[in-house]
Amino acid sequence: MPVFKSDPSITDILAAMGELESFVDITPSDAEVLFRAAHEQAMKRIRTSILVRDLMTTEVLTLSPGDEVRVAAKRLAEARVSGAPVTDNGALVGVVSVKDFLRLLGLNADSPPIALASALLSGETCSGAGLESTTVGAIMTSTVRAIGPDTPAFEAAQAMSRFMINRMPVMAGERLAGIITRSDIVRAFGDLLGDAG
Repeated sequence: MPVFKSDPSITDILAAMGELESFVDITPSDAEVLFRAAHEQAMKRIRTSILVRDLMTTEVLTLSPGDEVRVAAKRLAEARVSGAPVTDNGALVGVVSVKDFLRLLGLNADSPPIALASALLSGETCSGAGLESTTVGAIMTSTVRAIGPDTPAFEAAQAMSRFMINRMPVMAGERLAGIITRSDIVRAFGDLLGDAG
């Protein structure tokens, strides 16, 4: 994963000085003004220069609408992911996530993992019997919010927050090029916060 720096660069400072449209006599208050302007330049640079393609995962586990849900859940668990795009003959047709499986088991989609453990241990939810014919296509979300690889990651973060989703398929035209998750964005921007410390 690339490393991004939030500290103002010389380019940021020069750009900030350019925006001030005058020469500055560097007093402490002027220095503060310059620093704030340079910091804003750095934030603008970061918001536009970190692209979805920089953070996305290109080796994507995909499921098929015809996959039986028990097999799909096992594949997700083995891959240690909580959701995946659903494709049909290469075309993106949906997304399935742990929330869809929770609803299938009669739980609220926002239930925490411990709620599932509690329901299973107490026998309040099904054991999986009778689900042999249930397919991914029956539980997936068909309205997919995808994003392009050259979109700033900042916009992906805003979209995930606005629509309360944890992952977005990345589409290069009609082709699935990757997937970006909240975790990818947190790792990238968490590194920036670490730099500030």
